[in-house]
Amino acid sequence: MALRKQVRQAGNIFVGTVLTVVGVIALVHAGNAQSRVFAVFVLLIGLAAIYLAIAALRRRT
Repeated sequence: MALRKQVRQAGNIFVGTVLTVVGVIALVHAGNAQSRVFAVFVLLIGLAAIYLAIAALRRRT
């Protein structure tokens, strides 16, 4: 059962990493202020997902 939760958290870390990379790429290619705000929003969501997944792993062990 614990292994299943660890695999789920690893998936959450992967999704957070993908969102973070997409946010960085979008921020680099952003042309106007609205695009930059959206890119920062995606970047922060990705970083928050990674942080929450790591925090959940630490609580379980």
